[in-house]
Amino acid sequence: MAKGKEWTEEEIKNIIQGMKPYLELGFSRNKACSFIGVAPSTISNFVKQDDSLGILLTSWENVVSAIAISNVKQAIVKESELDDDLKKENSWRWLERRVKDFSPKQELDHTTDGEKITGIEVTIITNETATQSNSDISEDKG
Repeated sequence: MAKGKEWTEEEIKNIIQGMKPYLELGFSRNKACSFIGVAPSTISNFVKQDDSLGILLTSWENVVSAIAISNVKQAIVKESELDDDLKKENSWRWLERRVKDFSPKQELDHTTDGEKITGIEVTIITNETATQSNSDISEDKG
């Protein structure tokens, strides 16, 4: 359609339905538009006029994610039947990605209660200083 010409309800419906298979495969709206030959701005204008259309497009965009999460869930359920906790990789991966700040490898600070550590002196020991220190100890004993 030429710019400035109104789209009919049927045309809008056909355009949106044309995008559905591409969005459900995980393509972006822009890519789906390029596949069906419609400017992304046209779709944006349709969505501005109809909030529920935006919701519909979003639901189609999330189909692949929903399937993937369902597959992970099924794998986790099967893993729960295993006796060996170390083989429950899907569960660990899901937790690491899904649960904010979860990591089985977290390092905990048991010494400072989160306070900044100050006043630490660092001494670099080389072979020469180590030899000097050992000779100082020997002199103290002798």
